[in-house]
Amino acid sequence: MDRMRPTDPTILARRDAATYILKIVPSVIDSDLATALRSDIEQAMKRRPKETSDVILEVGAVTAMCSSGFEALLLLYRLCKDGPMPLKLRGPKPEYHQLLQRMGFARLFTIEP
Repeated sequence: MDRMRPTDPTILARRDAATYILKIVPSVIDSDLATALRSDIEQAMKRRPKETSDVILEVGAVTAMCSSGFEALLLLYRLCKDGPMPLKLRGPKPEYHQLLQRMGFARLFTIEP
């Protein structure tokens, strides 16, 4: 696996009607990437269209995440809750889905296959 450069985005954003879709790019979120992830989430949410009704976070690439990465997810959760915009996680791999459950995040987020 090629190491991400500091200038590579950790989040890609796109719009589908009134849904704002964020996709996590790296497969492993370590403490260095978690800082970038948090910043990229903040920037993406500042740039979201005004008519956004809900947010989907695509996590299909993620296989592992450190605690700081989970803090970035909590930031996104709070930003959406304050919106108020429902937030869904989409497409977790089985190992990441188990991690989300163990960490208690399955209670916070609606998780779609």
